[in-house]
Amino acid sequence: DQADVAVDVNLFPASATRPDLVAGNGATITAAYTDAVPSQTVTASASVETAAPAFSNLVPASGYASSTTTQTLFVDVTDAQSGVVSGSIAFSIGIDANANGILDAGEVNGGLLAAATPPVAITGGFRRQQTTAALGEGSYVWSVTATDTAGNVAVLDLDSVPAGDQAVKLQIDTTPPTFVTPQTGLTG
Repeated sequence: DQADVAVDVNLFPASATRPDLVAGNGATITAAYTDAVPSQTVTASASVETAAPAFSNLVPASGYASSTTTQTLFVDVTDAQSGVVSGSIAFSIGIDANANGILDAGEVNGGLLAAATPPVAITGGFRRQQTTAALGEGSYVWSVTATDTAGNVAVLDLDSVPAGDQAVKLQIDTTPPTFVTPQTGLTG
């Protein structure tokens, strides 16, 4: 995955077709050009960064159930290579209408989110939180997207094995339990 690449630019005159360079994540590409007058060699290097940001510390955790209709969502977003663009971290939420655990495009409801707080710097990235609007009773899924400074976009995916981007499941249950038939006279 990581192999450094070097190219001597002098081998390719201006009229020549330049080669395609193939390099994996973490590789360094170095180009060198030697000029005859004045006699000098100029080099420049760039690192290849193809890894998207990573998500951790998701709160509430997937499967969380609550009777509180307003929830505060938290996530840590990190990228050890190029860094996270703080303004790119965005939450989305919606009712899981087809119960597949994926926040499908038709399920996203921006009206379910209240104002977000600014990201807070953490080691290697940012922590972001956003409060929901008052949610009605039901099954919801929430997700996060983020971009690093190299332009790699990440979409939260709790389980990479099945297809789709599995989001965080959240259940709002405001109906108190009821007793069907109370029993009396029991002693313990």
